[in-house]
Amino acid sequence: MASTGGHLTQAHLIASLISARGDSHWVTFSNAQSRSLLAHTEPTFLPYVGPRGGWALLRSLPQIFAAVTHTRWDAVISTGAAIAVPALVFAVLTGRRAYYVESISRFDGPSLSGRILRRVPGVQVLTQHSRWSDESWLYDVCVLDAYGSPARVGAGDAPSGARGGAVRDAEDVLEVFVTLGTIRPYRFDALVDSVLSATAGRPCRITWQLGCTTREGLPGDVRAEMSGADFDAAIASADLVISHAGVATALKLAESGTPFVLVPRRAQRAEHVDDHQQQIADDLARRRLCTAVEAPDLTWELLLDAHALNSGDLGSVA
Repeated sequence: MASTGGHLTQAHLIASLISARGDSHWVTFSNAQSRSLLAHTEPTFLPYVGPRGGWALLRSLPQIFAAVTHTRWDAVISTGAAIAVPALVFAVLTGRRAYYVESISRFDGPSLSGRILRRVPGVQVLTQHSRWSDESWLYDVCVLDAYGSPARVGAGDAPSGARGGAVRDAEDVLEVFVTLGTIRPYRFDALVDSVLSATAGRPCRITWQLGCTTREGLPGDVRAEMSGADFDAAIASADLVISHAGVATALKLAESGTPFVLVPRRAQRAEHVDDHQQQIADDLARRRLCTAVEAPDLTWELLLDAHALNSGDLGSVA
């Protein structure tokens, strides 16, 4: 059981790591990601429960209970978010093994769901970060460890003269894919505005995946959501991806080999409930998998550097 986005991506990776049976049952929300990822299964789709969505969660309880008790499952596993609490409580009450795997986005300690579930007898809680594991929170594996460090360097590690020289030929057009994720109701206008400012008058073509950040008159191909196949195709055809630092997208981009820039959402701009995306962006940049930057600091020069340096293509560097 998992919310869509990073929680579902991690659950899917974990299912593969533990060799979960093919007839395992999935419970999540319905969107382009889940319909594509779970196309060969028969999932239970719950009404969407957003962050801090207490009333929506209460309305979903009958469906969650039915899914947990429908079959004598070997175990019930959840990576969050809010739906993990009732799902795993129901699992324990009905004699099923229950496991909660905290999100990799929780670098310094558990989420609210994790703190609640740690106190529920019978629920085994696991962290993906060894630095805060203890007798309650077991550490086994972090899904980020599946992604090695390719031959990339961050913008701060540019060789002498590279930052000033990473310039494409004038006739080249940079194919850019901008993705803001699908979490509701949080907009990310700061990133849209920064991309528009950085690319104004520059030789580039932009494909946008905006989620709920609806805007009029944007240049390029504009969509709210994409199927999994279309999303993968957009990444594969891009010279550079600019993305919010959501877990699901970050993991997919790390696997893709396409150079990418992660821009964290900020709670102070009402772009998310907290600033965990900064930790995701910083961690992947530390692993030399991407370039990380705050929305106001995005520039055309940084985009060129991120493309040239992270792709390893320095052929146009003077």
